[in-house]
Amino acid sequence: NPAPSALAVDATGDLFIAFGPAARVEDLPAKSTTVFGIPVTKGRPARLAGTGVPGFGGDGGRAPRSKLNDPTGVAVDAAGDLLIADTGNCRLRLVAASSGVRFGVTVVQGRIYTVAGSGICGSRGDGGPALLAELWDPGAMAVDTDGDILVTDQGNRTIRELAAHSGSFYGVALATDHLGTVAGEGSYGPYLTGGLSALGETAEINFPTGIALDAQGGLYIADGAMHAIRFVPATTTTLLGKVAQADDMYTAAGAMSTGTLDNGTTWIRTRLLDPTGLAVSPGGELIYGDSEANVVRELPSAS
Repeated sequence: NPAPSALAVDATGDLFIAFGPAARVEDLPAKSTTVFGIPVTKGRPARLAGTGVPGFGGDGGRAPRSKLNDPTGVAVDAAGDLLIADTGNCRLRLVAASSGVRFGVTVVQGRIYTVAGSGICGSRGDGGPALLAELWDPGAMAVDTDGDILVTDQGNRTIRELAAHSGSFYGVALATDHLGTVAGEGSYGPYLTGGLSALGETAEINFPTGIALDAQGGLYIADGAMHAIRFVPATTTTLLGKVAQADDMYTAAGAMSTGTLDNGTTWIRTRLLDPTGLAVSPGGELIYGDSEANVVRELPSAS
């Protein structure tokens, strides 16, 4: 097997694995049962989506017969649906755990559907209907308690939100089934200061490689290119002993550029080489993989 590109675990303990270059997503079942209408055997991998031939196709059909192009993100929502970042196709796709309506799309159990992205790689349509909006190399994903989807938009250097319901998301108003940017100003540059708007001029996210949510809905972002992990609180909270305002961006760990010519580095809490995957434990500990250092580390709660 090629190296896995993303992992997710559902409420029953099944492990979902995306194999990007192999253009498929598999399930490692925790018990023998039926998943998305497919019989599975405990401990034996089963292909759930993608034929293994890169491309795009199969929307509305059985997920194992579909075509994916370098899937690099997976997530599972509370309903058991499997979300896939179909990176090369610049789309978010969903394999339905049950029949119904998801993000304005009528779905049937075990079938795959596009729920965000027009298939054109870009940034047009931001803030509008998700199926008309453009994504650019979507990757890591997270699902909040209301079923809203957050995704790293690596090509646009932003974090986007697919709204399952209308509301305000990190200060950004979105209608139901719309897709909007909630963090990142879209250009490459050093992160110079914390405590300003997550969408403002200082909100650089150079290459977002991982995201995770804490129990309060706070958003952690791994910026591998800048050796840092950023944090956007959902509500006013405490970060490293200081007040952190909702919807602003802060460095939770790693590098911050300093010095007169921005050519120095101040390290917050720890040194990072290339932070990638993120997870937050129930106790608030931040767990991350540092791919260049070949380690997985845990940081205590930063409150």
